[in-house]
Parts: sequence; structure tokens; C-alpha cells
Amino acid sequence: MRLLVVNDTDGRRNPGCRLTSRTLKRSVEDTFPEAEIIPVPWGFGRRLRLGTWRNWLSALRPSDLMGARFLRALAAAEYGHEAVAHVDEGACVIFQPEGTISDNHRALRILRNLSLPLYAMFHARVPVAVTNGTFPLFRDERSEPIRWLLEGAAHASLRDRPSAEFWKVGFAPDTAVLWDGEPQAPDADGLLMTTGAEVTPERDLAAARAALDLCRETGLRPMVVTKGWERFLPVQEEVEALGGTFCQDVRLADADLLLARCRAHVGGRYHMALMCATKGIPSALVRTNTHKNRWLAEEFHGLSLADGEAGLTDAGRRILQEARPSQPLLADVQRCRALQAERMAHLRDALLGPAQGPLTVPQPSVGLAAAVAAEARRDLWRGTVRRLLRKRV
Repeated sequence: MRLLVVNDTDGRRNPGCRLTSRTLKRSVEDTFPEAEIIPVPWGFGRRLRLGTWRNWLSALRPSDLMGARFLRALAAAEYGHEAVAHVDEGACVIFQPEGTISDNHRALRILRNLSLPLYAMFHARVPVAVTNGTFPLFRDERSEPIRWLLEGAAHASLRDRPSAEFWKVGFAPDTAVLWDGEPQAPDADGLLMTTGAEVTPERDLAAARAALDLCRETGLRPMVVTKGWERFLPVQEEVEALGGTFCQDVRLADADLLLARCRAHVGGRYHMALMCATKGIPSALVRTNTHKNRWLAEEFHGLSLADGEAGLTDAGRRILQEARPSQPLLADVQRCRALQAERMAHLRDALLGPAQGPLTVPQPSVGLAAAVAAEARRDLWRGTVRRLLRKRV
């Protein structure tokens, strides 16, 4: 049995993406010890790459959007021809939405991201499971391809309760809760500082200054270990003047050791907060590009959500003043691990159970078709201009 783990982010630069992909793959290996696991990353391409005018024209015709030719071409562009070949040969797909789709993303980006599992499900008739990810709570045409995927999948669960309830699927906590790393050091004296996800540079600097104010009050040493560390460069000298550490690109194992030296976390990074939680380290968080940090604050003791960056200092004070915060936090982690294991057992039964009958290929609404066509024209025009400019140079 071959299993494609799709949208694998283990090769990305930041430790948070590697954390969730590595723990997912470990969970899949434990659940399917007999299977060959094939990780398939998404290219995060910035413009449509369909190869031929015929494929591009398909993006303009509503009747072709969910057709085999168009979805296959889109999946090959986004995930590679080898991944599509595996699907054509019958490999099952475990699709990890991760946090790749944000509130501000448009319909074509969503369709590109979902192209491989949609092709597998509707045309290759391959079992698809969706797990370990989240989707924004869309109420417009962008919800259509997400609903098609979740309703047609053999198994569908999402990693946070708000999205699971909204999309009416199962809830399976992020596999990051399975991380067994270095425990918090008894003499931990650091304060982890992180950026937000898809927020403005001004917001990130405001979060950094709130964390530094807390360091001055408490004597904790600031520690920068985050995606988007470049945004904290204006305060690097302040970090180092307070005896702190300013890391740039770090391996996951190095991040694990560094976080073990922290008493608390202040910032916006969802997966860094989860890694801290597995060590019993509390976090003061700010809302970022989706509802994910809100779920953390609702699900785990010791995680506090500030109204904005200006409130992070007060939120940090609260989590530092709480007596023995690690005990309830670690209990929540264990509870989430049990939930995750339960849903993975269901996922195994779904993929190994009786084959589904053919699914009816859905037709996009006028709104979705118009949105995709407009974006395809824009992307093709921009790509053509770039090619012409390169030729002139």
C-alpha cells in the first residue's frame, strides 16, 4: 500500500512547518506500519503554470473547472508529474491542509492547493483522507472547493474545533501535540519572541517591543526563534543588550533545545506555541491570519489571547504570575494526544474499508467560475509580461 502525504512542509525553512509535518508522518507511519509513505510538498507557486493554452482556456470555462484534464494539469503544475502518476496508479492520499489557506486568499489559489486531492477523488477514484489542517471560515464562493473535498473524502477531520464545527467534520488536534522533545529546563530564564502569520511589519515590531518590555520587568532573557525573524532586525541590538539570543534559520532540533530554556512565549506563532505547550511552557498570543490562535487559547490552559499587540505585555504578565501553569497545560496536551490517536484509527478504517462508488463531479457556481477566470487572466498576463521583459534584458 502506498500513501501520499500531500502538502508536506518538512522541507520549509521555519521549525513550525517542519514540526507539524514530521509529527504527521510519524503518526501515519505508526497507523500504517505496512505502508510505503511518500511525502509530496506543494510548490507554493506564485502564478498559474498550466503549460499549454488549452489548459489555460479550461480555467475560463465553468464546465471545465472540475474536469479531469484541467485538474490533472493543475495538480501536475502544483505538485509535480510524479505525484499525479502515483495517484493514477492508485496510491491513497492523506491531504494535510496545514495552515496554507488564509482568510485573504482567493479562489484560484485554493483550487490550486486542492487540485491533487480533488483529482484523486473525483477522477482517479482514489481514497482521500483530510487531516491535520485548517481552513478559514469562508461563506462565499471560496467555500465550494473546500466543501467538495471534505464531503467527498473517505475521512475528514480538521485540527481545531472552530473549523471542524463550521465545516461539519471531525476534530483531530494538530499532530504537533505528539512532539516528544526536550522538557523545559528547571532554571529556564528565556522569553521566546515570535512574529505573527501574515501580519504587517508594524504589528510584528509592536509585538517585539511588548515582549522586550516584559523582559525588562522580569529579568528574563529575550530569545528570537521564529519564521520571519528579519522583521525583528530593528530590535536585534536591544535583544542582545538584554543578554538575549537572536537566531536566524535554525533546525527543528535546535529550536527544540532553545525553547526548553524559555519560561514563556510572547508573539503570534501557532506552531511555536504548540511546541512550547508540549514542554508545559505558557504562551501569550495575538490574533493573526486565521482563527487558529483563538482555538489554542480556548483549548489549552496557560495560553492567553491578547486583543492586540499592545496587550501582549499584560497577557504575558498573567501567564507568568500563574502558579504552576505547566501541570494543566501538559494535561491538555495528553488529552489532545488521545483525541488525535482516536481519529487516526478512524482514518485507517476509512482508507482500508470498502471502496467508495464513483462520485458525481460537482459544477462550480457562477461566482466561483468568474473568480477563477479573472485570476487566471491576471496571472497569465503577469507571466507573459515577465517573459517579455526577460527577453528584452
